[in-house]
Amino acid sequence: MASPFEARIQSILKGYVTPLLKDQGFVRKGGVYHRALDELTWLVEIERSSLNDPTQSTFTVTCGVFVPSLISIYVPVQEPSRPKYHDCALFARLGCLSEAEMDVWWDLTATDTPSADIDIGLDIRQRLVKDGLPFLDRFHTRREVLDFLLAPRRECDRGIWPPSSRLHPEHDGIRLMYTAILCHILGDQAQSDAILDAAQADAKYGFEKTVAAVRRRIAESGGSGPGP
Repeated sequence: MASPFEARIQSILKGYVTPLLKDQGFVRKGGVYHRALDELTWLVEIERSSLNDPTQSTFTVTCGVFVPSLISIYVPVQEPSRPKYHDCALFARLGCLSEAEMDVWWDLTATDTPSADIDIGLDIRQRLVKDGLPFLDRFHTRREVLDFLLAPRRECDRGIWPPSSRLHPEHDGIRLMYTAILCHILGDQAQSDAILDAAQADAKYGFEKTVAAVRRRIAESGGSGPGP
């Protein structure tokens, strides 16, 4: 039996999130909504706090762009049949996509007023319409994802994972690995090799082994990818 807080979350989703996303072509499975495009999949995921307890519950919403084969080359895992946000080439929480660029979590407590869930549902729906869906709509192809990863990051996009090298140089190895894998998937093996060579020459924070492992898995996947 669902807890009172989980029942409230499900009611919020049923009343405000599911109808909006269903109209946009998303299909819900558990806490994740997916919309499959020709080359990639958009997703909207309900993320619950690991600190939830019987007295309160906190959750947020994350939007992601999943590119098939990318995560299973980056790390040795089976290709997910129902991807989640951490499997995505790009993802961001709703609050980080807003003009304020501040992470937003919604809190449910036993002392909430009757209108609390209505306010939360309306806020999530408004943020999806204003920020979440427009973010996803920027990416319809693998090439658009690759171009985003290669381009200088705009200030308004700094909440999108993986972060830019300028803002978070400690995480730039992840961005480089994703770009190398996407180049391979799109059939540009020369650029993929060049990115891996550059990452290997400037590997930081223990990424040397990761570069070598990604290079090996790219080779094992059959050389050049399927092309654009």
